[in-house]
Amino acid sequence: MEEKGKKNIFLLCTRADMGGVQVFIRDLARDLKRRGILVTVGFGPAGGFLANELRKFNIPYIRFQNLKRSHNPFTSLSFISEFKRFLNKNNFTTIHINSSNALIAAYAVKKCLPRTLAKHSMARGKSRPITIFTVHGLSLLDENYKKANWFKAFYLFYFKFFLKFVDKLIFISAENQKQTKSLNIAQENHMIYNGLEPSSINMLSHHEAQGQLSSAANPKLHLNWIDSFAIGSVGRLSYQKNYDFLINIFPKILRVIPNAKLIIIGEGEDRAKLEEMIKTRKLKKSIFLTGNIINSAKYLPAFDLFILPSRYEGLPLTLIESLFAGLPMLVTEVGGNTEILNNSSGQIFKLNDEDDFLKKFKNLAEHKMHRDYLSRQNKKQSQNFLLSKSVDKYLELYE
Repeated sequence: MEEKGKKNIFLLCTRADMGGVQVFIRDLARDLKRRGILVTVGFGPAGGFLANELRKFNIPYIRFQNLKRSHNPFTSLSFISEFKRFLNKNNFTTIHINSSNALIAAYAVKKCLPRTLAKHSMARGKSRPITIFTVHGLSLLDENYKKANWFKAFYLFYFKFFLKFVDKLIFISAENQKQTKSLNIAQENHMIYNGLEPSSINMLSHHEAQGQLSSAANPKLHLNWIDSFAIGSVGRLSYQKNYDFLINIFPKILRVIPNAKLIIIGEGEDRAKLEEMIKTRKLKKSIFLTGNIINSAKYLPAFDLFILPSRYEGLPLTLIESLFAGLPMLVTEVGGNTEILNNSSGQIFKLNDEDDFLKKFKNLAEHKMHRDYLSRQNKKQSQNFLLSKSVDKYLELYE
């Protein structure tokens, strides 16, 4: 029997495949359990990464067959019914939702659960849990997301409607929090940076990372690291991450640093398109797509420079990982990127601005002492993104 007054947290997202949200949930769940708090994780039928990670720490999880990335209202109604049945069998103090498709779970808590409580609360000692929604990025609502206005308007309506059933709204970057004011989302909200536990990353040394990354990649990297300037990136091969910009500009990068190599860790729906771009531009010996690699953060020290050309972001975990790795970076001026880098102007370029990118890339690539200085500064900055600080703040909101 559960102890009276003991926190019992349920973390929910749409998919279990590899990604920043899933890593966030894994780390949050692991730290909550370490603090003696009951925690369970839920997600849809797609993906295996998060389930595999949770099993390592004996953290219970459940799959909801109707929780999917879908615009089908019947799928949503089926999930509400499925989630309601699940809630009736459990007694959680907090439902913490972490993706847009899962946001309808808040409706199930507020509109479906009270009727059951009225019937069974005396017998089972249940009370309605509080609902928390963390906005991990604005996605379709971001100003840099190119989509038909009617579609964005529909998504905004969806977002506003279901947020009415959320008790506490969390943003992971001040920039995203600020952007929502223009969208007339007036709900009270909070801002909590994501965090990492550096000891859990098992960061490799420079040479170890290069050797082990070569073996972990698929296909394996046959790369002469000693004679190469290694540029790294980690992200989904998708519209958001904007890797087509980096591939298009790479011939100009080679004019600056002829031995430059680009290694992109990640998988996604744009793989075929990016592979064709690499082939057409005759860059197969300079740009490598490794596919997904589990716990890729430990390989970051293999790189001389980290680049992220995203069109929009929340607070990308891969940049926080790069801080802990002490990597100099060059990233777009979007979302929480500037907050992660503490407005380090030499490491931030304007979205899709080739001149700004090349100017700053040249300065970083040609001056090792400057890269070493930025490496030290980024390691210091990493202390602002410790997992313990993040979890402390969430625990305050779980009350």
